[in-house]
Parts: sequence; structure tokens; C-alpha cells
Amino acid sequence: MLWLRTFPLLVSIDSLGEADEMTLSVLTCIAEVLLETAPGAENDPEYALELMQRVCELAAPPLYAQYKSALAEAQFQVGDVAGALETQRELLAVLPDGFGLAGEFEADLARYEAAGRDL
Repeated sequence: MLWLRTFPLLVSIDSLGEADEMTLSVLTCIAEVLLETAPGAENDPEYALELMQRVCELAAPPLYAQYKSALAEAQFQVGDVAGALETQRELLAVLPDGFGLAGEFEADLARYEAAGRDL
């Protein structure tokens, strides 16, 4: 996927000022592709982490939880299990009752906790 290799040249994370929800969603999708763990995937968790840190700085509710979840996954994939746990717990603490993705976020937290026990 050549576009993934050239994307850092097209978007300077530092140049992102205020961004609209669509821009943040697209950047999150790109980060999720960079975090893909399927065989043959061209992943780059370090760049995904940098991208999601910036997205979370710019994000506002209601999609903030989804951005934080992607940030936690990036932290986890670069080996920052403690950071992933902290980020995931923060987002779960502020979710409204009945939030549709709460079960998925809780499953991710359990995966991070299991990895933390194995350290």
C-alpha cells in the first residue's frame, strides 16, 4: 500500500490545527489501518501512536471515546501497556450509560490487563 508509505509526507501532524470531525475520523481510520495486525499488513504503530495523540488533542465529544480507544491500541502495540491501561480506563470512566461500544472497550481493557499480568 504505497499511499500508507507516502501519507506522512502528505500530512504533517504538527501542522494540524483545529480539525473538523470528518478530518479526525479519517485520521483515526488511517491510524487503525497502520495498527492492523493481519498477516501481510503494512503497519506502523509508532506513527499511528503519534497520529492518535494529536487527534485526541484536537477531539471533542461525542466521538472522543473512539479516538481514545484507538490511542490506547496504539500505546499497547508500541509496548506501552501501562499507558494503554490508563487511557482505556479514562475513556470507560466517562462513557455515558448505554454507550454502544462500551462492551468492545471493556474487552480491549481486559486484553491490556492480561498483557500487563504477563509482563
